[in-house]
Amino acid sequence: TRPPNTPALSLSTTSASGRYTASWNPSYSSQVTRYELQTNVDSGLWSAATTYLPSAVLAKSERKTENGNYGYRVRACNAWGCSGYSTKYIAVELGVADVVARRAGGELAGAGAG
Repeated sequence: TRPPNTPALSLSTTSASGRYTASWNPSYSSQVTRYELQTNVDSGLWSAATTYLPSAVLAKSERKTENGNYGYRVRACNAWGCSGYSTKYIAVELGVADVVARRAGGELAGAGAG
């Protein structure tokens, strides 16, 4: 037996609101035991992997308050190894007023308002 096929990652290329969802289609091969999702900002280092079970919702919703290029990559794994990564990037391009409003909203939301 062999590692699973690479899952297909879906992500818009831009967001003017800072809200978006990275999702992926399940890999229907070779008894997938987990999916590993990693992220980065402005082509920096990839984060430690977040593990998703095959029965979980295969998506990560985001609400960014800073402009930047956010990268996502996902792979499927089983007892024989992991697939290659499916990688996508999204450019968050908030206007100045949006950045100020989102920062204020984030702070207020943390205090229980929002």
